[in-house]
Amino acid sequence: MSVAGKSPVRPLVVGGIAGLILGCIIGLIIGWVVWPVQYVGEAYTYELNEAEKMEYVAAVVDSYNLTGQTQVAQQRFNGWTIEEKVDALAQLFAEYEAEVQHRRLCRNAQGSAYGRSVHQELLGNGASLISRSPLLN
Repeated sequence: MSVAGKSPVRPLVVGGIAGLILGCIIGLIIGWVVWPVQYVGEAYTYELNEAEKMEYVAAVVDSYNLTGQTQVAQQRFNGWTIEEKVDALAQLFAEYEAEVQHRRLCRNAQGSAYGRSVHQELLGNGASLISRSPLLN
């Protein structure tokens, strides 16, 4: 076979594949040996996604309800803007109100199935303090 009959594409393909493999090897060596990623163990709450933020806010609120330590709750929200704090707490409050409303509707539906509401049942048992609870009104 003559030199003119050889395809010029084959050396390009071989060179491209060899260059790709060599580049990956050099990249792995640089990434793992020369400049490896170093984790410093810090995660910031403002970097969380919305669902994780809501879980975090709920945990902070639960902690505050248990301990009553305002400074600890404020410290846990460091790095958050006022708007983020207000939005997160408002959303948590809205979710809480929706849950309370759902429970109230379920209780009323359950009570009406027996011909009386839970509220009337509590009053009939002499639980006047419970009947004045804002959760049952």
